[in-house]
Amino acid sequence: MGASRGGAQVSRHEKRRRLPPLRAALGYEAIYGVPANELFAGVSDAVAQKVKGRMMKLQHKLQVPRTRGMDARQAAKKLSWFRERHQL
Repeated sequence: MGASRGGAQVSRHEKRRRLPPLRAALGYEAIYGVPANELFAGVSDAVAQKVKGRMMKLQHKLQVPRTRGMDARQAAKKLSWFRERHQL
């Protein structure tokens, strides 16, 4: 975790008073052998839900008929990507 991190900072992370920076979260993952998304499951779930909501909005926006040209082709490519990778 680095010599610059004090015990008080780690304690705040353990007590869930503060979220650790990404490097610290990955350090905890290495120390405990547990994926960061499991160590911080509540945060991970909240982020996943928010991202899924934004993806659904984007997918809906892309389905609105576009004018012809590059915009329509780009929208079609993005929609294809969504359909291949995500069941929203």
